[in-house]
Amino acid sequence: MIPLPSLSILVIFALFICPKAALADEIDDDIISWVRSMGGFISEKIEFRRRDRNDDTSPFGVFASDDFKALEHIMTIPHDCYIHIWDQGVENMELETEEATLNAYRNNLLKLSQRLGEEMEKGDKSKYAPYVAYLKTQKTGQLPAAWSEDGRNVLRKLLPVGSDVVDWLENIGFTNSTHPLEHHLMAMTVQRCFDVALIPAWDMVNHDNGLINTETTSLYAKGGTKVWATKHIVAGEEMYHSYDKCADCMDVASYWGTTEILRDFGFVERYPQRWVFPDKRIWFEIWEYEGELYVYWDEPEAPGDEAYGLPDKEGIDFIRAEWERLQTAAHEDELLPSLPEHELRVILEYKEAAITAMKLALEAAENAEETAAEVAPEL
Repeated sequence: MIPLPSLSILVIFALFICPKAALADEIDDDIISWVRSMGGFISEKIEFRRRDRNDDTSPFGVFASDDFKALEHIMTIPHDCYIHIWDQGVENMELETEEATLNAYRNNLLKLSQRLGEEMEKGDKSKYAPYVAYLKTQKTGQLPAAWSEDGRNVLRKLLPVGSDVVDWLENIGFTNSTHPLEHHLMAMTVQRCFDVALIPAWDMVNHDNGLINTETTSLYAKGGTKVWATKHIVAGEEMYHSYDKCADCMDVASYWGTTEILRDFGFVERYPQRWVFPDKRIWFEIWEYEGELYVYWDEPEAPGDEAYGLPDKEGIDFIRAEWERLQTAAHEDELLPSLPEHELRVILEYKEAAITAMKLALEAAENAEETAAEVAPEL
């Protein structure tokens, strides 16, 4: 196991003993006041709350309490508010091989996870105390890699062959861990970090690629992360950004989709969804428009652009096989009734999304193939 060197098991356990009642108002207000005291800006016209005020299980989000005009300033989080590892030697991730890049990414995550644990241990004495107090309220088991063993086994049956959605913790060295809160520190780091930093307030804005209404500078920009509205936002509307098309996301959308969103953030995204199988040269998105679903393939945007395009016969056969496999996978799994409610809900959401995606992609690919055959010239 890769250790968290400064933390004992008892200390790690103590880090997450925090009154849940303080979550909604007190901690959020403390974060806002703290960010402002550090030279940051958070608009008086936003509020951090649950989507459903009357449901304690409803997810948190950031909402407009008054109208915002397009380009209006929402927040700026200065670098001094980031929990980061810039002073510990960040490893370069723009390397020649995929393996070297992945190893650098994992090492950076481990360093950031350890830094988070150190700040958790400091508690009220931490420079980031209000943010740390908020992070202490986060539930364990939000990511599939930290689920119950039964939940991981069921989800594993639905995932594409070779997927690391439930196994990435072991893959980076947590193979002998005996305490789930060690996993929790790493899972929370993956779930909430931006590159090599944890950014308070901004990390409470949810993802939806179909409802994006904010934009930001790079997290490395002078003065910190600045956020503004990209369109008119009305009072009561939730604010969204993209977890895979962000200012610092580089080309992650070319190999990352709905399955990876589930792995790193613990939820099945709403439409649009992206499904990527790089080894099969398959990339497509599903968008919803006026109640209908449409498939969009990876087509070049300009002459010379690299793109997968429509799948070939091998790709179509793969999509068909996935669709058939998913219809039976976990259908009558004896473990389903015993799963925690959250895990069962996410598993069923993912299964339905994957089956729908494969069915639509298969139909679209076969129709495109037939159309091409009809107009193909005789040789």
